[in-house]
Amino acid sequence: MNTYEILFSCVSLLATIGIFTALYKIGKKIGIFEESIRYINQSTTQCENRINKLEDLSVSMHSDILAIKTFLITKYKNAESIWGVKNSPTKLSENGKMLFDAIRGDQFLLDNKSILLQQLSEKAPQTPLDVENDSNEILLRQTETEIFNGLKNWVYESSALLVNGEDGPRPYTITLNDVCFVLSIPLRDMYLEKHPELINNSVIN
Repeated sequence: MNTYEILFSCVSLLATIGIFTALYKIGKKIGIFEESIRYINQSTTQCENRINKLEDLSVSMHSDILAIKTFLITKYKNAESIWGVKNSPTKLSENGKMLFDAIRGDQFLLDNKSILLQQLSEKAPQTPLDVENDSNEILLRQTETEIFNGLKNWVYESSALLVNGEDGPRPYTITLNDVCFVLSIPLRDMYLEKHPELINNSVIN
C-alpha cells in the first residue's frame, strides 16, 4: 500500500468517526428533545386537570352564592315588614327609626362610609333597587369583620325592644339581620345621593 492509499484510508476513517460522532450528538439531542416533549405533555395534562378542578369549584361556588343570596333576600323581606314601610322607595318605619337610633346607626355609617360606599361601587349596581339589595348584602358580609364588633356586642347585650304591630306594642328580640336592614336604607340613600343618574335612568317614560 502506497502513501496515498494510506492517507486516503486515514481520511476515510476520520470522516467515518466524524460522522458517527455527529450522529451520536444528534441522537443525544433528539433524546433530550423527546424528554422535553414528554415533560411538556405532562405539564399540559397537569394544567388541564387543574383547570378542570377550578371549573368544578367555580360551578360549586356559583351554586353556593345563589343559595346565600336567596337566603339573604328572604331574610331581608322578613326584616322589611317590621322595620320598613314600602313607600316608593322603602323608608324606615317608626320601628326602624327607633332601632336605628338605638344602635347609633348614623355614627356607624359615618365611621365606615368610605369602605361601605367603595364596596357598593365595586358591585356596580344598575338600578336603585340593586343599590338597596346590595347595601343589605354588603352589611351582612361586614358582620364578619371587626367594624361590626360594637354592634354585635349591642345585639348580644340588648334586651327585646317593644315594636309596634297590628295588635299593639310587642317585645321583639333584635338580630344582626335587623340591624343590617335598618342600616341598609340610609346607606342606599347615601349611595344614590352620589349617583343621581341611577334614579334618573330608572324613570319609565
